[in-house]
Amino acid sequence: MITASTIVTALASRLDAEGSNYYNFADNYKPAINESVKYIVNLINYALANNKITEECLVELADARVYTTSKHSRISFDSTIWAVISVNPLPLTESIEGATSVVPDEGSVNSYYRIDLRHIDSNYYAKRLNKEEWELNKNNPFAPGNTLFNCSTLEPGSNDNVTFAYLNPFNYNNNTSAEGYTRINELSIRPYLNQKLCTVFVVKVPTDITSDSDQIQLHPKLFNFLVEKCLNYIAYQQGDNTSIFQLSQTELQSIVQILS
Repeated sequence: MITASTIVTALASRLDAEGSNYYNFADNYKPAINESVKYIVNLINYALANNKITEECLVELADARVYTTSKHSRISFDSTIWAVISVNPLPLTESIEGATSVVPDEGSVNSYYRIDLRHIDSNYYAKRLNKEEWELNKNNPFAPGNTLFNCSTLEPGSNDNVTFAYLNPFNYNNNTSAEGYTRINELSIRPYLNQKLCTVFVVKVPTDITSDSDQIQLHPKLFNFLVEKCLNYIAYQQGDNTSIFQLSQTELQSIVQILS
């Protein structure tokens, strides 16, 4: 973690603004830090997807979340999820002491985030499929994510010869005219898991800072890189045509080198 106040101090020094009221936290430093953090996480996620760095670089934002799937074998995600690292069906879990118990409704079309359970291990891994692969594999007994294997009798911790797959989240609730409509992105798993446990390893969306005493959810190694991006953001506000949204190969190489 990086304390926001240390970034603010570094920025004030670089901007020659120490003791000056020209830049302030609410209008300059806070939005610069929040936007730059999002940009850096996006850059790290790109490097991670291309196997240039490892998951350890996102440890401040990585969660192992246990869910009970819906009756349609889906898991719904809220806006706090940035990316999926892996999906592990039928995990071994243990209760978290002091956590409020979650009791899923039988036959529910909704999944449940099991804040009362801690992931221990799983003998299964779900392969990520695109939509075309998802359709082609459906009736192929040798392909991951086929529907020919019945998982109804499988229990957490089991180790049967079954290969799961998942489809990236889609919104299946398209009745936008309904009162109180909410877009719900759901990740699908096959063979079907009807209200069974599944762990999803995710990267969270970084929490915006609101004060200079807040913690920035990035590895301390990225301190100088974050300062540079914040300076770019403030310069962009000043109108010198600098944009933090121009993803460059040089920056990608810098991130990889810093985190290696």
